[in-house]
Amino acid sequence: MATACGNDDSDDEAPGAEPAETSEATPAPDPGEGGDEELVIGSMMPETGALAFLSPPMIRSIALAVEDIQAAGGNVRLLTGDTGTDPDVAPEAVNRLLGEGAHVIVGAASSGISQSFIQTLYDAQIPQCSPSNTSPSFSTQANAAFYFRTAPPDQAAAPVLANLIAADGATNVAIVARADDWGIALSALLANSLAELGVASEIISYDEEASAFDATVDQATGMGADAVALVSFAEGAQIMRDLLEAGVPPSAMYGPDGMYDPGLPDLVDPSNPNVVDGFTAITVGNTAGQAGDDFEARLVALIGDEEGVAFAGNSYDCVIVMALASLAAGSTRGPDIIAQVSAVTSGGEKCFSYRECAGLLSDGADIDYDGVSGPLELDEVGDPSFARYQIGQFQDGELAEIGTQDVNLDDPSGAAPDAPSAAGQPELVIGRVMPETGALAFLSPPMVEAARLAVEDVQAAGGNVRMLTGDTGTDPDVASEAVNRLLGEGADVIVGAAASGISQSFIQTLYDAQIPQCSPSNTSPSFSTQDNATFYFRTVPPDQAVSPIIANVVAADGATNVAIVARADDYGNALADLVKAGLEDLGVSSEVVSYSPDAPSFDDTVTEVQSIGADAVVLIAFGEGAGIIRGLLEAGVPARAMYGSDGLFDPGLPGQVDPSDAGVINGMQVIAAAGGTDFSARLSEYTGANLSYGGQSYDCVIVMALAALAAGSTAGPDIIAQVQNVTGGGTKCYDYGECAGLLAEGTDIDYEGVSGPLDLDDVGDPTWGRYIIAQYQGGDLVPIDSQDVDVTTLG
Repeated sequence: MATACGNDDSDDEAPGAEPAETSEATPAPDPGEGGDEELVIGSMMPETGALAFLSPPMIRSIALAVEDIQAAGGNVRLLTGDTGTDPDVAPEAVNRLLGEGAHVIVGAASSGISQSFIQTLYDAQIPQCSPSNTSPSFSTQANAAFYFRTAPPDQAAAPVLANLIAADGATNVAIVARADDWGIALSALLANSLAELGVASEIISYDEEASAFDATVDQATGMGADAVALVSFAEGAQIMRDLLEAGVPPSAMYGPDGMYDPGLPDLVDPSNPNVVDGFTAITVGNTAGQAGDDFEARLVALIGDEEGVAFAGNSYDCVIVMALASLAAGSTRGPDIIAQVSAVTSGGEKCFSYRECAGLLSDGADIDYDGVSGPLELDEVGDPSFARYQIGQFQDGELAEIGTQDVNLDDPSGAAPDAPSAAGQPELVIGRVMPETGALAFLSPPMVEAARLAVEDVQAAGGNVRMLTGDTGTDPDVASEAVNRLLGEGADVIVGAAASGISQSFIQTLYDAQIPQCSPSNTSPSFSTQDNATFYFRTVPPDQAVSPIIANVVAADGATNVAIVARADDYGNALADLVKAGLEDLGVSSEVVSYSPDAPSFDDTVTEVQSIGADAVVLIAFGEGAGIIRGLLEAGVPARAMYGSDGLFDPGLPGQVDPSDAGVINGMQVIAAAGGTDFSARLSEYTGANLSYGGQSYDCVIVMALAALAAGSTAGPDIIAQVQNVTGGGTKCYDYGECAGLLAEGTDIDYEGVSGPLDLDDVGDPTWGRYIIAQYQGGDLVPIDSQDVDVTTLG
């Protein structure tokens, strides 16, 4: 299980508020002046005791951070201590680490254990960072002046959990909670959040050291609860077992991070791996996009995935922030370090690793470290100002991620406060559905990150928006379920899907519910004419725009006889016909070779291409295209004679074709919609060279937010009626803040997106598009040209 807090036998605030010694922090000198002073980091994690299951990912992440700092030239050393998950053992371990020279402490895992030694650290002026304490107490108590954390406090988690419970239709909730600092605080916050949603609840506190929980279960069932929230740690498994025996189904049970444990089924009933199927829990997730994913993959490679990765990124970031603060201060003194913690995590030039940030500091630059757990932006009391929660549900014995939810800690409801342009504006809940798994998962990073950046920009400019997320799985059935869940959780609009065929799987649902939908990457012409697309629009032009570009590129290279190898689906059939027509207009003959993307082999497809005697091949494919390319190469077709549509615009494609040869498809060209240069540079900080449809995804979110603002409503018909109005015909504006300001003055606007002018027409299609032409060179996907298209001039 993953947890935020711990067994707390102390009061909310440790006794004493005066440090043993007072000293003002010295001004931060040039980082280079203190670079030779060794920083000694003491790690305090539960290697034994009730929370020992938590420690492997956190302990290994702390060690990884130290290794990375040392590799980058940082002068740090690690000491370790075991809290024993015991408030008597932990202070002894801390005193030992201080005696051995620790300048800072990372830990503890639980709030109760941190409370057992926070006064000691306050007295000694020793900075402390916890990666997983979430008790609200630390934000206000007097002896937390040397304390900060990289996990958000429970003020953020409570509304997320409450929204899930309410969305499932619960009306009377039993909140079964540990009688400790964490349990008492979170249960009260959860009860308040449920009340705001009109859901009744009752808190049932229990002693976590009790030998049996029969009375607790009797109280929950006796109140006639239709849902149970378990604010528990490991003992929650026994309570669940008793609840199941009392007839409460797992689908009616919910838990915070203390119950987010892949091993929970075995704790409840080792003989039945499906015993808790339907149980839903939340935990802190990473907001760092590709950087966070890469870190988690790195960690799993070291410790396996059995332990999970909860709070691993937060642990890593505790160490990096301590080291950067010490470097910025040019000192290992506690007051000097703590004075720099907020400064190195906000307000300066963004950097994403110790090495990069240290380099900026040595150049005299202010920095803003965005960690592997995401942007920190620590506030004046050392709390993060932004959080992402991962929503998991047990399915077939496995803990599967079913969504995420972002929270603005300045306003846990998600709204940015005191924004004149959004005064009185109702909250717009945006549901994002993208292929985080499945055949199109490679497309997801730039679109996911761009949507997140858009939400952050809207919030920063005063917009009242919140985002929910879902995974289409690149599967029509999975996508439909994800959309239904998002609607149940209150989504007012949907951004997605990536593939036309996937959007078709739920467009009727959205039409029936009158929910606006924007896709950043659907290019099938069908959406321009079908009756159930009334609430649909897109920020990428339909394939009528890209097909002549593909034809021009192929013809310019001298091809005379082209095989168009296309998926036998809505996207493939339509684009193949358009490319064929474009080639014919240029006097180039062609033949369409359709294939089933689910075929076990593409030998017949390759054979048909050979029989045509083609001197060029256009591939309209997704991930399965790698297998076709491999077959074509083996048949003697050179990569330079191959051209790909946007479904193959993937920097990782060479590795899929031949992991042993990075240059295997050198010369192949691919074409996809592009965003503006400035935004692409910003997005590349998170996704590297993988930028496809990022600008279009960003613009989907901005247009939805502006349309809702213009309408003064989150009702679907009101929003969709404004979409065309805010993207054409008014005063040009180039970001949400500027456009919102004009709307507040009563001015009509024309939002010019980061993907270019949109000027959406009466069926929701852009009338302008920009395409990037890239070629694989030296194993990399390198842009070689771009073309702008006025869609209104196309036949």
